[in-house]
Amino acid sequence: MCSSDLDQLAALLERVASGKAAWLDGVAGGLLPGPRLVEVAAARCIGRDGTCVGVVMAANPEAVRSMSEPGTDARLRILELVAERVGGHLAHADDKLGRELQWRQLAASEERLRLALIGSRDGFWDWDIETGACFVSHRLLQMAGRPETGPVALSGLWGEHVHPADRRAFGDAVTRALEGPNDELEIEVRLLGPEHHEVPALVRGMVTRDTAGRPLHLAGSVRDLTEEKQNASYIHRLAFYDTLTALPNRRLLTDDLDVRLRDSNENGTLVAVLLIDLDRFKALNECFGHAAGDELLRAVAARIRSAVGDREPVARLGGDEFVIVLADLPPAGDVATALAGDLGRRLLTALSAPHHLTFGAFQDTASIGVAVADAGSTSQSLLKQAEVALYEAKAAGRNTIRAFERGMQVRIDARASMEAALRKALSEAKLRLVYQVQLDAAGRL
Repeated sequence: MCSSDLDQLAALLERVASGKAAWLDGVAGGLLPGPRLVEVAAARCIGRDGTCVGVVMAANPEAVRSMSEPGTDARLRILELVAERVGGHLAHADDKLGRELQWRQLAASEERLRLALIGSRDGFWDWDIETGACFVSHRLLQMAGRPETGPVALSGLWGEHVHPADRRAFGDAVTRALEGPNDELEIEVRLLGPEHHEVPALVRGMVTRDTAGRPLHLAGSVRDLTEEKQNASYIHRLAFYDTLTALPNRRLLTDDLDVRLRDSNENGTLVAVLLIDLDRFKALNECFGHAAGDELLRAVAARIRSAVGDREPVARLGGDEFVIVLADLPPAGDVATALAGDLGRRLLTALSAPHHLTFGAFQDTASIGVAVADAGSTSQSLLKQAEVALYEAKAAGRNTIRAFERGMQVRIDARASMEAALRKALSEAKLRLVYQVQLDAAGRL
């Protein structure tokens, strides 16, 4: 073939490689000796094994269909050469297209990873154990309080950003991951954030090894737990603390009281509770509204907390009821009751002083019931006894203290039994109305 033929063939192959079938109209005369008796076409086809092959086809034109045979030895040999060149060119073009496709896929993958790293709230790191270099993402550097605006490569793992008190545990966790067998790292640590602010973080990682089992990389993520900790603390406060006064609620009180009762049984001490109820709280709510009542409750909670101190638990049961727990009292019941009574009298004095509220000064009193635990007491039974003593204090004229006695429970039980019997008699129509005749001195009705 002459150079022009090769140029025409190259143009043909370029068209074929672009995915278009190409006719050898302009090439046949130069490639195929003799008169123009053959038309040739080249195209890409899919073989049986799924590979791409080049196919060259020859046929007589319409005008000479019955005059000549296309398949002379010389022409077939030229067609074979063209087919070989087409196949080689297609293979090269497919390799090039494959490489370009792989590069595009790699670039798209890297772009997705870059966007994921930018949008993620987690920090990422990749430690090359052989070289000691550690790639650290921008987010991790932010958590550690560093000013970099992009990812950096550190010389060694980023343990210097861990709080000094947590570094040993962090190093031990990394060593365990490298030594196996689980190849996993998971530990909660504190990072030193901006201006030495502590950032709680969850560190996770995975070790990759060579065929001999030697660790090559340790890579993973760091999650900022600040918001999760805050949410957990908020949920805990909703579950265990009164939202109005910030005091422990009934649930936390009973849990704490059960623990103190178990401890008292083990160490031979006693536990007492003081149940406080305001005497005129309902009247305040009716006269000034619930906002005034809430303000008074907050003021009462602060005054009780101030009178008791930080050592003894104070809780709000609900409404205008508050509870104080006294633990580690002497084992003698009368002594424990006297000590609880002393605290109760101090509280009565403190609570009877005027409260200066938004709507004006308000003065109230309180009634207090005291109960001292015995060997079989539970939190529920002890609070119930304090409630019985509180009823006695209310009945005694209010603004006073009463300590629980067994006789109180007997009277309460008898009254409850009578009420239950009367209700049953009413429902079963067992009550009869009886008239007693009254006469005067003369015997007249």
